Amino acid sequence: CCCCCCCCLLQDPLRALIFDSYYDAYRGVVCQFRVVDGQVARGDTVVMMNTGKEYTLDEIGVLAPVKTPVDTLYAGEVGYLAAQIKSVQDARVGDTVTLKKAPAADALDGYEDVQPMVYCGLFPTDADDYQVGRMFMAGCCVLLGQGRCCGWGTRRPCRVAVACWYQPTQQVALHWTA
Repeated sequence: CCCCCCCCLLQDPLRALIFDSYYDAYRGVVCQFRVVDGQVARGDTVVMMNTGKEYTLDEIGVLAPVKTPVDTLYAGEVGYLAAQIKSVQDARVGDTVTLKKAPAADALDGYEDVQPMVYCGLFPTDADDYQVGRMFMAGCCVLLGQGRCCGWGTRRPCRVAVACWYQPTQQVALHWTA
């Protein structure tokens, strides 16, 4: 290998990190990814390393600022791929993409299953219930409907978002935004 790392990265097996994906009704799941090692071309068969699913790439390209198809993406480049992937679960954010014909030995570090979060803010609907809002702002843990418990200070991740908070003796209506 020469002193330039660029040619070495191109010779390595493909390892690309998916950092975003969304579902398109006509093309299936479209993944945005960064090529870390190697290169990938339209028509290649790739494997998602954490799910083991195989797909043939119908289209790859770059966002510049609109989707622009290209024939090949190289190490260090960022682009998108479309391969008739039917479910977002098959191409998860953080997964490593490699080639079927020359797979990488190991996936990129740091893959974790994504824990879905909802960001919300709660505000009392009635000004007389301002004390309830103060309890939220103080970071108190508040018992919500059906025994769910949730506490936060300001706009932090919360696992439960409900429209009403139930006290043992009265019902207080809260307005929430996400």
